[in-house]
Amino acid sequence: MIIENSINNNLNYKNKIWLTYQYITFKKSIEQIAKEQKTSNSTIYRWLKKFNIPRRTKSEARKIAINKPELRKKISEAMKGKRINEKHPLWKGGNAGYRALHDWVRKNKPMKIKCETCGNVRKLQASHKNHNYSRDLSEYRWLCSSCHKKYDINLKNAKQNQKLKIILEV
Repeated sequence: MIIENSINNNLNYKNKIWLTYQYITFKKSIEQIAKEQKTSNSTIYRWLKKFNIPRRTKSEARKIAINKPELRKKISEAMKGKRINEKHPLWKGGNAGYRALHDWVRKNKPMKIKCETCGNVRKLQASHKNHNYSRDLSEYRWLCSSCHKKYDINLKNAKQNQKLKIILEV
């Protein structure tokens, strides 16, 4: 079949259908095709141009390259242990923001199936017990949205009442 890679024929790139399948359908790079056909990149490029096969943009080529399992594995192996916690260039230490802390809790604290307050089986949210947002997983719990809202309102009211008591005592 003309579409398959032919090991015996190194001039497949001169066939428009074959070259189209390799470059467009199989998403091979110019470099890959040239290597398989034992020719130069510029030769493959010239034949693509001759057959009016549209070249990929750099961003399209990058997306294809990154989605290849062998490249993903290579990148993953190279990055192991290099960009975790304190080693990550965007690490803020204890100064992480609200969103970052909640993302960290979702990643590190096992999610419950039911709300820890009412027992409903709904989409759960990470709720901090006293709103000081520390990096202590025991300070967080899983609540449904309605319990989370009620808890936050009650905590806010309690803090306001405490402030009023202090003002009234003075």
